[in-house]
Amino acid sequence: MSPTSAPLFSTRITPPPVRAPLVARPRLLQRMNQGLQRRLTLVSAPAGYGKTTLLAEWAAGVPLPVAWLALDDGDNDPGRFTASLWASIQRVFNGPDWPALADLAELPPEAALQHMLLSLAQAGQPLALVWDDYHALRSPALHQAVAAFVDHLPAHLHLVIATRRDPPIPLARLRAQDELEEVRAEQLRFSPEESADFLERRMGLRLSPSDLETLTRRTEGWAAGLQLAALSLLEQPDPRPFIQSLSGSHRFILEYLIEEVLETQPPEIQTFLLRTSLLRRLNAALCDALLDDPHPPAAGTLAYLERANLFLTPLDPERQWFRYHHLFADLLRRRLKETAGPEEIARLHRRAAGWYHAAGDGLETIHHALAGGDWPAAAEMLAHWGNEFFKTGALGTYLSALKSLPEEVLHSHPQLLQDLGWGLALTNDLDQAEHYLELAAEARRDDPNFTGETLAGMAFAAIYRFDLQRALPLARQALELIAPENEWMRSVAAMVLGLVHWNTGDPKACQQAMQTARRAAVRTNAPRVYKMATAYLGRARAREMDLLAAEELALEAIGAGPQPQLVPGNETPAFDLAALYTEWNGLDKAEHYLQLGLSASRVSGNLLIRSYSLRIQARLLSARGDARGAWAAAQQAVQAAAELGLGTSFQHLNAACCAEVALAMGDLELATAWAERITGPEGLDPFDPLPLLVRARVSLAAGRHADARQLLAGLEPLTTAPAWRQARFRLRLLQALACPQRAAELLTPELPAALRQKLYRTFVDLGAPAAGVLRRLPTPEDPALAARLVDLIQACEAAPSGGTAAAVPAQDTPAPPPGLEPLVEPLSQRELEVLRLLAQGLGTSEIAAALYIAESTVRSHVKKIFSRLGVHSRLQAVDQARRRRLI
Repeated sequence: MSPTSAPLFSTRITPPPVRAPLVARPRLLQRMNQGLQRRLTLVSAPAGYGKTTLLAEWAAGVPLPVAWLALDDGDNDPGRFTASLWASIQRVFNGPDWPALADLAELPPEAALQHMLLSLAQAGQPLALVWDDYHALRSPALHQAVAAFVDHLPAHLHLVIATRRDPPIPLARLRAQDELEEVRAEQLRFSPEESADFLERRMGLRLSPSDLETLTRRTEGWAAGLQLAALSLLEQPDPRPFIQSLSGSHRFILEYLIEEVLETQPPEIQTFLLRTSLLRRLNAALCDALLDDPHPPAAGTLAYLERANLFLTPLDPERQWFRYHHLFADLLRRRLKETAGPEEIARLHRRAAGWYHAAGDGLETIHHALAGGDWPAAAEMLAHWGNEFFKTGALGTYLSALKSLPEEVLHSHPQLLQDLGWGLALTNDLDQAEHYLELAAEARRDDPNFTGETLAGMAFAAIYRFDLQRALPLARQALELIAPENEWMRSVAAMVLGLVHWNTGDPKACQQAMQTARRAAVRTNAPRVYKMATAYLGRARAREMDLLAAEELALEAIGAGPQPQLVPGNETPAFDLAALYTEWNGLDKAEHYLQLGLSASRVSGNLLIRSYSLRIQARLLSARGDARGAWAAAQQAVQAAAELGLGTSFQHLNAACCAEVALAMGDLELATAWAERITGPEGLDPFDPLPLLVRARVSLAAGRHADARQLLAGLEPLTTAPAWRQARFRLRLLQALACPQRAAELLTPELPAALRQKLYRTFVDLGAPAAGVLRRLPTPEDPALAARLVDLIQACEAAPSGGTAAAVPAQDTPAPPPGLEPLVEPLSQRELEVLRLLAQGLGTSEIAAALYIAESTVRSHVKKIFSRLGVHSRLQAVDQARRRRLI
């Protein structure tokens, strides 16, 4: 049951028909048209000021398509909001390659809205988006998404928001940028001339100028007050006493006048109004179902109410569906509570639920069953439509409904206990998730299939608790127990098993499980499972050094194009693409996907990805030359891992990231301190080297070649499997740096693949030493690869040392002039950089600031320079360096 498949839905995305005769309000229509030159038109006023009427009239006459959406409380569910908005746009026009509604409903709201903007920008067709009753939205995530949506609106799109209160988006900034048109209560108030037009043309009343002025002043030009006053005036032989008696607030006037209006209606009309007031939208058949003796039939009553202007608004051109004015409905419901007992109101809700159930509208069925306290019916409906809620992205709506059921009702429906547990796990409420999943398992221990579904939920929760030792047997047992014909849950369980294998460092088993999940997801139309499985298949291909395939799979997992279709709670494809484009030195693209992933993860609350995303950010900033920003991101990754209690493998990856950033900064002392925190081979990662490879890099930077060679030799057995091909190539590259005479032997077999896969930062981050190694390799036969190798050598030579220049052997250093002995140990690239700054006359603190390193590190470099050059002062060092042609 899609949120857009209910019979009522079309009334929410269709502009209300314009009722004639109209009060001419050209000044407001002109103001609305002026707003088209800006991004946003805000129509903000209390209830009853004619906001919807104005928008309907404007939409009927504006010379461009209008996508209308009437919002309500249900749209606080992000999935329903996204689906409703996209359906309103597709009602007007549809692009040939636009994303499917089901795909967008899965996304966090900010990512979904940005994806819509991309499609609309590519279409290039002018469009006005009208969102009525925006005050119904209370979700901070939705407000944040709308703010970003407004910020990025292209020039051919215009947004109109009608609301009772200002939305929490940056209106002040839009106002300062002259991108906001505002229509407020002051502009919406009826002038005396408009009041006369309204009362005469709409209500058939003709008042004296003084009475008209008094009535306009007493109602403050409030459209709803004028309409109610007119209904009462129709029954008054002398209007003046009644007009003089009007006083007080809008609410007081409204309540008073509604009492007057109701008391003047026949009893059957009063009964009709009160009983049908609990409906959010109504039509004749539904109203007949609520009434004991529908006489006269509801169709005739609705026609009478519309003719009498009794605050009934048609919702479709055929005038089949209607709604009451919001204030009118609120006060009718209050009167209903006063005149009918709770049992009678519950009975009306249950009748409405029965009608909606027969009409196939699950959302309204559940709403009225819950409101009527019909817990058995509500539970039955929730269990019936549970899978559809999960599949269509309306998880928030489903969870809210489940939580409203009494505990005893939940306990009598094991399926609902399981659904609630799964939903809580997906929204990171892990304690409650495990509680309800355990209750579900206990309730149906004799059903293997049900038990398997429940165990899969427990395994999923255990993954997010980082309890992988418990997660693995749970996931395996779940897949064994779920029945073969239950393919959808088998796909889910296989995906969970794949996630466990990934987090325990078994990429081959992860691939097998994710392939199983993907095939089953195709057969059962489960796009969420398909996309998550596809994302992890892409990650596995990256480990195998097939980055081109990894990119293709990651894009498939989030949708082709620059805007992601991220599965809630799994932003890894965006972050994987950010890491991939960083490796390829496509830093702008990398930044784009990184920010999209960060935005989505803030919405979904996916904490497991936090440390990974910060490591990618650190490497991206380091590649941009922002050493301080890179170091800050690396430290945040460490802090995030500590706060979440992540295991040793995560700690090693974060320590490796910190050591690499320190090497890029030229701070060997700091890099050594972080490298010493890496004590084992845990934590293989597709885009990072083995953490222990960083220890080898630090040893090379310190000139300890033998230590580096020994460490690298010990790591070789860990990289023999195909799943670790990229890590193995990185290991071979460091071995070549440690022993350049073996470069051809070590790298030639894998070099063509590395060039085809466009490895770039793997080399360039190592600086000039990598160029020296690459020059020792035979030129590939493929001209394209040969050209790429030349470009790569040049890029390495132009790059900073990456902290590995100490590994450059003596024969790669320029030969000394005649009469000077070669240096026993060559200067590192960083030491040469310090030496050049010494020659410019910079002091210790100035050199530290220029190279983003600590002053103590500068002093350490200077001391080594003196030792290697055999000098005792800066002047002697500079003189000796110039004689040796080092600077």
